[in-house]
Amino acid sequence: MTLFAPRDVERGYYHAKDRSGHEVLVPLVTLSVAVVPVEAVSTADHSGALVQMASSLKRKVKEMTMASGKSMYLFECRLWHRR
Repeated sequence: MTLFAPRDVERGYYHAKDRSGHEVLVPLVTLSVAVVPVEAVSTADHSGALVQMASSLKRKVKEMTMASGKSMYLFECRLWHRR
């Protein structure tokens, strides 16, 4: 499924009209998703560990999305053990 015309993807934006009827340039939308499996959550010592996992993964996927200009997702695959 293609949401944007190839020409708009190449430019990185599309033309639209705002509520006042003025033509504006709208940047393309991307989505960055970080997925932390339930196994990682259940082995964490503290809820802060979950936040740390999700935020580091989200930071990485956002870097990748910004570099490519495309939506991306990452799954947490590191092993987390209780101390």
